[in-house]
Amino acid sequence: MPLNLEQIRRFLGRTLQDPYGRTFGKVVGISANLRDEVTGVGIEVGNGEFVQCPGDRVAISGDSLVLTPSWKVEAEDFRKEFDVVTRRLKALDELFSVGDIQKDVYEDLRKQHEDAINELKSKRKQILQPKPEKQHAEHAATPASDPPCRKQDASRIRRVRRPKLQGCK
Repeated sequence: MPLNLEQIRRFLGRTLQDPYGRTFGKVVGISANLRDEVTGVGIEVGNGEFVQCPGDRVAISGDSLVLTPSWKVEAEDFRKEFDVVTRRLKALDELFSVGDIQKDVYEDLRKQHEDAINELKSKRKQILQPKPEKQHAEHAATPASDPPCRKQDASRIRRVRRPKLQGCK
């Protein structure tokens, strides 16, 4: 579930940590969509360098804001997707075994789910293949080691207050 703007607003100006408790940088901006879900976090990492990281990589842990490595987010998304497909396949087999669905419908749905599992297995191979730029990324606290954070020029980051709508409470 994405973080809400109200949940993360209190971290503006405070430090952002990596999963090991080391300081990654300082939160200088927050981007949100119309539903107040955080879509990005602007971080000053030092030496005047800024990065914009996706909102799904940020989590609140106790009284601190933590930046999750992109490989960890990717692996968790994969695990969830694989679990859903395998559970659906088991449920489909169970429905067929008790006679709740016809054989032709079962075969069509089974083929679709098997194709999805095969696609996920190839995706798993890609995730598990070591990539030179990702090696030892968990030990480096620099934005260059985690490519999904985009470098930003300081002039492009600005703090914007959202206007209150008149007539709304």
